[in-house]
Amino acid sequence: MFVDLQKILLYNLTTRLKPQAYHHLPLVIGYIMNGGISNDAQLMAAIDYVLHHSSNEKLDVRGFEESCGVGAVVTPDELEDRVLTYTVC
Repeated sequence: MFVDLQKILLYNLTTRLKPQAYHHLPLVIGYIMNGGISNDAQLMAAIDYVLHHSSNEKLDVRGFEESCGVGAVVTPDELEDRVLTYTVC
């Protein structure tokens, strides 16, 4: 069952991805469905990665994951601490 965020991410993927990278759709969709890509920033990074590697039949999965932050979780408190660190200086 789709959650609303997944629906939005899937819609954004299908409207933003260019035809030359369509062969990578199953990979990106898989990451959306398993929660590896869970926000628009990650999706945009994923789209950018597959577009820059569209000539590759098979992607470097580790490079893809690192590029779009799969598995990276930042809590609101961590984000606030980082922002305060840079604004207080």
